[in-house]
Amino acid sequence: MQIGERQSNINIANGRKSSVILEAEAATMDQVKRPKETFEASTWLRQLSSKFARPT
Repeated sequence: MQIGERQSNINIANGRKSSVILEAEAATMDQVKRPKETFEASTWLRQLSSKFARPT
């Protein structure tokens, strides 16, 4: 294996490693963000429901 080919393989491996790290970070951010968005949506729906609720 020549030096250029070896460096090319190293670069490919580093690119794949970076891709895996970025995907993991995105998944973590999504896990943190999703409950907040769900809470906000349910709060908004409760407020909307109470605004248009028929008196009993």
